[in-house]
Amino acid sequence: MCKSNKSIPSILQNIWDAQLEDSNIMIVLCGSAMSFIEKELLAEKNPLYGRTTGIYKMKEMGFYEAARFFPNYSEKDKIYAYAVLGGIPHYLSQWNPELSVGENIKRNILTKGCTLYSEVEFLLHK
Repeated sequence: MCKSNKSIPSILQNIWDAQLEDSNIMIVLCGSAMSFIEKELLAEKNPLYGRTTGIYKMKEMGFYEAARFFPNYSEKDKIYAYAVLGGIPHYLSQWNPELSVGENIKRNILTKGCTLYSEVEFLLHK
């Protein structure tokens, strides 16, 4: 949202300062790009600087939690899937547990236009 409309942080700052600061209302910002949130929203020279009351960084799921996404996989395939995807819920949700690990890699990682296709490049350019 903030990338498509650069004025969102200033709009949120104005609403907060003018109407919400002394109210019993909480604004929750969430996103998967922590570097963007920290540098573009909460850094010292940005409109929302100093207005946070807490930051909660979610951690990825461990193997056993992630393996629940693949109830019909063998233990070996669960390990393979976790090795490829880690415990990131968004990545895990892209996987079709009815397809093999290899077929999921072909469809979700090696096929242009799929969600995970450009993820490697995105992560390397952070």
